[in-house]
Amino acid sequence: MNGLVLAEDGKKMSKSLQNYPDPMELVHRVGADAVRMYLLTSPVVRGEDFSFSEKEVLELQRKNIGRLHNVLA
Repeated sequence: MNGLVLAEDGKKMSKSLQNYPDPMELVHRVGADAVRMYLLTSPVVRGEDFSFSEKEVLELQRKNIGRLHNVLA
């Protein structure tokens, strides 16, 4: 069983409420690897609910993915 990915305010993400970031815009800005890593390290993988934070994805991209990219370069 999977957990639910909630909006930052703790409510269910919904198109009618428009309380979610555009996924394609987020992927273009931070990259798919950062979004994948954020979701794979979240409690939702263990079946728990968690609030999706675009700020945390940006922080993960800056700290982890950016460093790995610099090492590769």
